[in-house]
Amino acid sequence: MVREFLNDPPRAAPYTVDQSTYTKAAVFAVEFAVKAWDEIKYILLQRDEDKQWDLVWDAVAFMLSMAGYSAELVNLLSKQNLTFNLGRPGTNVRHRVQTLFGAVRNYLLKFKGSNPSPFKIIIDWTQYPNNYVGNCFMAEDLDGDGYTWRVFYVDESILPSDEDI
Repeated sequence: MVREFLNDPPRAAPYTVDQSTYTKAAVFAVEFAVKAWDEIKYILLQRDEDKQWDLVWDAVAFMLSMAGYSAELVNLLSKQNLTFNLGRPGTNVRHRVQTLFGAVRNYLLKFKGSNPSPFKIIIDWTQYPNNYVGNCFMAEDLDGDGYTWRVFYVDESILPSDEDI
């Protein structure tokens, strides 16, 4: 309801959220997501409220899906070792990782015309600056209430075989 209002220029007038606003928000959200672990992120993690991280994961993916072209965003997302330093989502972990991966991939396809090959993103929810990347994701990274805190990467195999996010 709020989104419908904010996306309707005649009703929202100066509060209208247009593609330019989504693009600026996406740049900010991605910059936060790829920023190395620091005191601010660590404090968020220590509050022991997984819902905060659920919101961050959802917001980054949503903003990317609504964003227009930004050279800064294309450059950020095109990095060879693109690493998202985010806390582990509290719920729907697999879905949130799939959605973020799909949003990054789709943004690059839309505005760059291609993805790095092979296309993958690194997920680091260890809470600490870390250069070690383990293997590709495993079921225990994404399923259940597991508390695996490692660095791993996701690639096209994260997407459901019957669905293209």
